[in-house]
Amino acid sequence: MSGDTKVVQTPFLKEAINNLEKNSVLVLLNQKQLKPSINFVLQNFFEEKKTLIFVSTQPYQNYFEKEIPKNIFVINLTNKTNGEKKDQIFNINNPSNLTGIQIAVESVLKKNPEDVTIFFDSINSLAIHNSPKNIAKFFYIFINKTSLQKNSLLLFSVKDSMNENALDKIKQFSGKTFDYSNIFISSIEIDN
Repeated sequence: MSGDTKVVQTPFLKEAINNLEKNSVLVLLNQKQLKPSINFVLQNFFEEKKTLIFVSTQPYQNYFEKEIPKNIFVINLTNKTNGEKKDQIFNINNPSNLTGIQIAVESVLKKNPEDVTIFFDSINSLAIHNSPKNIAKFFYIFINKTSLQKNSLLLFSVKDSMNENALDKIKQFSGKTFDYSNIFISSIEIDN
């Protein structure tokens, strides 16, 4: 994982991850918490060797120094790729293509049907490119499908940057919601 950020204390994320098993969890963060929190989740799944589908709305290369660990699959929604065509990377290149996201997730699930966690690093970025109605509908269907398949779903959102109506609907659909947006950021240390 990226070496520029070291998480010193993240008890709030441990709580959310512990509640993930065959559940959908929405985690509300503030902007300063987002990147270190994404790194924490990726590191946790790497160490635990659990299968993770990482739906990345930012260049995924920001999070992996070298190779992507074999247990992590990336659905890349940005157009910033380095031409990689690996079995672990699915380039959608368009955050408004919600159907493409679903198809890419299903492709990974066909090969890895058991005990998978799907992780959206920022539903806010998807909301910029899609209407609040479409985002709410997409996650309603996605959360239900994930539940029926007995997999886990982790959604990150920057609380103050999301359409309130869409966020309220996603909260209703999610199994659990954790609001950590008011936690002081001093628990995160940046290495130089």
